[in-house]
Amino acid sequence: MTLKDLLIQYFNKEVSAVEAIRMLTAMVNPDHAIDILALVNQICRHELGDLDTETFKAVYKIE
Repeated sequence: MTLKDLLIQYFNKEVSAVEAIRMLTAMVNPDHAIDILALVNQICRHELGDLDTETFKAVYKIE
């Protein structure tokens, strides 16, 4: 599963925020640690209403 696939599943409510974060944090790759941390933060902000869905999707080029 790609990162984009995971985000699509999250936006389609096929996986919860907690499930998405658990999958992301299981990806142990030092080269992408900061990107994964940023994405976890964005998911949390989205869940709290601080980041709207349209902007979130636009950042990751998801339609």
